Amino acid sequence: FPSHDKIVGTTVVNTINVGGSPWGITSDSSGNVWVANSNSNTVSKIVGTTVVNTINVGGNPRGITSDSSGNVWVANSNSNTVSKIVGTTVVNTINVGGSPRGITSDSSGNVWVANSKSNTVSKIVGTTVVNTINVGGSPRGITSDSSGNVWVANSSSNTVSKIVGTTVVNTINVGGSPWGITSDSSGNVWVANSKSNTASVYRDWE
Repeated sequence: FPSHDKIVGTTVVNTINVGGSPWGITSDSSGNVWVANSNSNTVSKIVGTTVVNTINVGGNPRGITSDSSGNVWVANSNSNTVSKIVGTTVVNTINVGGSPRGITSDSSGNVWVANSKSNTVSKIVGTTVVNTINVGGSPRGITSDSSGNVWVANSSSNTVSKIVGTTVVNTINVGGSPWGITSDSSGNVWVANSKSNTASVYRDWE
């Protein structure tokens, strides 16, 4: 069975069976964990170390995030949609760009989606796409920082796009085929480059 591991310190303390081919994972403000199962088109909700709900979403869910209100958002790459989950119910299905992969929410509660086939980012306010922003080639990972800026890892162009408001203000060269991206509490942006087996760190304030 596909599984999800829980690590405490540097030790795996639990291995939890979830759906088929788990891909994305996030936690909410209550400490629950949510897993996007790409082959079974479901999301697993884990409380403690137990799967308490399995929720049907769109086709081939990949990215998953939670917002400050505890809602969960899922990027369904085969159906070109985002599912919004409130509690354990899908309350909205929102059309976005081609093959959405990465998804994040910012400090204002807006949701941002990286659409890998259309080379765009969708900004969702409420349940409406209010902006579609062109970025680099095949965007996969996406994150927001404490200032509300959005950062996108463009896997086929080996770059990161920085979005301020709804404008790309910087395009930064990184390693080969960047995929994962996150920011830390000091404002650094970290990028996992899948083809060059490296991580890049970018200090925006230098």
